Amino acid sequence: MPAPPPLTLEQLARFVDDVPDLVVVVTADARVLVANRAWCEGLGVTTAERSEFLEGLHPEDAAAWLDRLDATLASEDTGEPLRYRIADRDGNWRWHETRGSKLLLGDVAEPVYLGITRDVTDERVADDLRVRHGKMEGIGALAGGIAHDIGNLLTPMIGFSQMLHDHPENQDLVIEFLDVVDTNVSKLDELTRELTLFGRKPECEYRPMDLHATIAEVLSEATPTLDGDIDLDVTLAERILLLRGENAPIASMIDHLVRNAADAMPDGGTLSVTTSIIAPDSIPTDRFPGASPRTWAELCVSDTGIGMDPETREKIFEPFFSTKKKGQDTGLGLTLVLKIVEDHGGHVEVESRAGEGTDVRVFLPLLTEDEPSQSAFSSEPLIHRTGP
Repeated sequence: MPAPPPLTLEQLARFVDDVPDLVVVVTADARVLVANRAWCEGLGVTTAERSEFLEGLHPEDAAAWLDRLDATLASEDTGEPLRYRIADRDGNWRWHETRGSKLLLGDVAEPVYLGITRDVTDERVADDLRVRHGKMEGIGALAGGIAHDIGNLLTPMIGFSQMLHDHPENQDLVIEFLDVVDTNVSKLDELTRELTLFGRKPECEYRPMDLHATIAEVLSEATPTLDGDIDLDVTLAERILLLRGENAPIASMIDHLVRNAADAMPDGGTLSVTTSIIAPDSIPTDRFPGASPRTWAELCVSDTGIGMDPETREKIFEPFFSTKKKGQDTGLGLTLVLKIVEDHGGHVEVESRAGEGTDVRVFLPLLTEDEPSQSAFSSEPLIHRTGP
């Protein structure tokens, strides 16, 4: 039995006109051949008024839409639904979610794109409101934590000030007051610097940087402050690990991880810092949702300290959550670590068990996948210090 002849453009137009979904047929050069009743009514336009599809597309979404058009016509692969903005008659942006397929018509020489679309504007508005609400809750929690921390720092200074007013002749009290002021001003300075990093926009000053050089810089300052019972082992990948980033935040991130690891070993232990290269196919896609396949630099900071139970591990990135004694830190360190890593397109994974130590793995995208230069550091431990 011979195959039926392909549909003509007129037959297709009649067939899709009563379909409740928004249907549009577009050529490879983005000319609209058919738009059904639902599509025209949803935008308040006619096919003649919107004969060029790109005329209504949001400028920020045009490139993605054209890429999808080309890919679909080239491979017939519809891929994931694509969301984009398109203007209605009054100039308001409507959000459309579309799936497309390649179609051959009997009276059109080249394949055409058949887009089946839903108007998801209301869903998008609701999503934006939820995100905005979540941000406001986050800002509220952050502001509450800041106020709490500042209050804790100011309270003893206010108390000592009042005591000095009552006993101005007491020189011992003056010295104690100055010590408290000096300590608490330093903590306020640390809190201010961390909050400044929170407010920085991603990619504000990003440029190629050597991860190993930054690690060496951080460890040169941190090593003298480590307890003598802590052994420090550093093993770095043999090649240079170039990132696109900003040195100061990356250094701050590494410093927080190193000092947290050291603090987790009050009775001593081993603090390890390692780097390695992770190939694109070495990490299951479900570990880094939404990430494109690429080569990663892995930084792992490990300790053999007290570790964490699952409940604690779930909270460690929350602002102002801390396992340390009150006043020992701001509680923003790991929250800041996560923000810095995500600002640089990376991911953080934490493995820990109570009494067995903690491994924090940071994955950052490499700037290039075939950098031939060799690192100045060997694969032997860069620094090894054994306590007495």
